[in-house]
Amino acid sequence: MDDATLDRLAELAVRFGSNVQPGQIVAIGGDIGKEEVMRALAESAYRHGAKFVDAAYFDLHMKRARLTYAAEDTLDWAHIEQCRTVGVKRFTDSLAQVMARLDGMIPEGANVFFAHTMAGGIPKAKVFLAIANRVYKGRGERFMSSQTLLDSDLGKLILKNFDEVSANTFQHLIDASAAIRARVQAAGGEVRYSAYGYHGTEILIGPPLS
Repeated sequence: MDDATLDRLAELAVRFGSNVQPGQIVAIGGDIGKEEVMRALAESAYRHGAKFVDAAYFDLHMKRARLTYAAEDTLDWAHIEQCRTVGVKRFTDSLAQVMARLDGMIPEGANVFFAHTMAGGIPKAKVFLAIANRVYKGRGERFMSSQTLLDSDLGKLILKNFDEVSANTFQHLIDASAAIRARVQAAGGEVRYSAYGYHGTEILIGPPLS
């Protein structure tokens, strides 16, 4: 890439991509061997008023050495459980507020359908897929069994997270909507639930079945 093209690319990234403003501190990350690009980005950032530009380089060979020879870390499961408790409370408190507001929007005799679509969690996060590839594909055969990942602390955390996001939130929805369910059924309506898809919970309210 010639210098003029590199300068235009840096200008595009800094001015329009990151919208660097005067007085800001800018962090730039890149691989070893991309120093010219990093420098062009830094120069452009300073031209647009950056107060300080901090560059961090990612060396794949050093990362591989760490994975090969360094002692393996384990997760602090007691702390994770504390975090889970806080997260569940925040979720159920928010859900209770939603149900309280929703209750006043459902007319007498209506039918209600809850479509729970909160599936995924960590395994669905795009950033995780890249991390897993770098960590686990660099530790053995290129197409090694995923059981290696699942048996690790990170794998166990993934499975717990998937249960929390997918199955447990569905149970929270059923529990939190108990009052709505009782009122609707007492008035002759029906309440139904389904779990599928990804991201969010949809609610359909319809007239009584004829």
